[in-house]
Amino acid sequence: MNKLSLPALKKLTKYKLNTFKMTSTSNYKTTSTRNTTSLDGMTFTPYGRGILLTADDDHPRQEQKYLYGGWWMPSLSGWFFKKSLKSKLLSLGAQSSSSVDTTSASKPSRSSSSSSSSLKGMSFESYGKGLLLTCDPSSQRFGQKYFYGGWWLPSQDGWFFRKSLRSKLLSLGAVSSTETSSSSTESSSSSTEHSPLSGMTFTPYGRGLLLTCSASHSRWSQKYFYGGWWMPAQDGWFFKSNLKSKLVSLGASCGGSEGCCSSGSPSSTQFTDMVVEKYGRGYLLVPSGRHQDEGVKNYFGGWWMPKFDSWFFKSQYLDVLLSHGATLSDSTSTSTSTSTSTSTPGPLQGMLLEPYKRGLLLVPSSTHPDVGQKTYHSGWWMPSQNAWIFRKTAKKSLLSMGAALV
Repeated sequence: MNKLSLPALKKLTKYKLNTFKMTSTSNYKTTSTRNTTSLDGMTFTPYGRGILLTADDDHPRQEQKYLYGGWWMPSLSGWFFKKSLKSKLLSLGAQSSSSVDTTSASKPSRSSSSSSSSLKGMSFESYGKGLLLTCDPSSQRFGQKYFYGGWWLPSQDGWFFRKSLRSKLLSLGAVSSTETSSSSTESSSSSTEHSPLSGMTFTPYGRGLLLTCSASHSRWSQKYFYGGWWMPAQDGWFFKSNLKSKLVSLGASCGGSEGCCSSGSPSSTQFTDMVVEKYGRGYLLVPSGRHQDEGVKNYFGGWWMPKFDSWFFKSQYLDVLLSHGATLSDSTSTSTSTSTSTSTPGPLQGMLLEPYKRGLLLVPSSTHPDVGQKTYHSGWWMPSQNAWIFRKTAKKSLLSMGAALV
């Protein structure tokens, strides 16, 4: 291999330096020209003390943390810039929202047409101090943490927006639930055919409702579901009672007996074959055999007591129970008949009323049938005194019922 002389080596290095400068400048020009149009299709609007730059959902730079001096704001689905950078955004190809609005009527762009219908099929309703936007569970955006300035609420299966963004939601294709509810009956009937809760049933549970579905359902055991939360012990979602109309509108059906899911009055034969027994300050409604409503915690004003396998009702519900099919037990009927027959002397006839500390003691005879009863009228039993203790304010009512003051 021949060795190069010193002058030839200098010429070769000079040539390589020139070619490197030429290629670097050409690369710079191509990248600069590419960068000048790097914000094509993006729009910016005034926001607070700066500017908000937004792009289409499918833009490759979407959710990029930093972009040409701006930073990503997940809650707004855009980049925030200082006002001084407005000219820079324009030079890079971004457009002001006002200019887009004026030109869209004559020549609609592909980006504007796609963004205007990006929320098509979604609806929003009032929720708290803002709006709740919901979509079909099969949508690819379902469950996305941030969405056009709203944020995901797992408990409601939707995004929460400030009320000030209502016009933005409408412009993007979303529909207000009030408008959808006032639409034609044909559209409402077609929507019910595709209700997301079709085939699911709900029953009263505790102070709310329990929504259940088949174990093969795709949403089975999902932690949060349309405002309810999953209860593994019950294989269903618990909902507050005020969400009943929402469940029905979404296609769920009541799985209880006739009237048990209703917040109104029971049917005329609701308590047929059930027995009413006196207990404490109220009555026990005892179902016969294996009743279909057995175990329902809230039942027309009464609540389930597993200890007695029956519902407890306050005394004022007695007429309601009897008028809707229930019957009094023999012991209860005899006690009520004797009390009414001796209504003149009073139910506390023969009992003594005496002061005790800050209250009063009602002392029955040792043979009285109610001795030891835990609660008696508005007093409670004291085993150490073999009597019921009452507040002093009950003195007048006790005397009117036949008690004698000692």
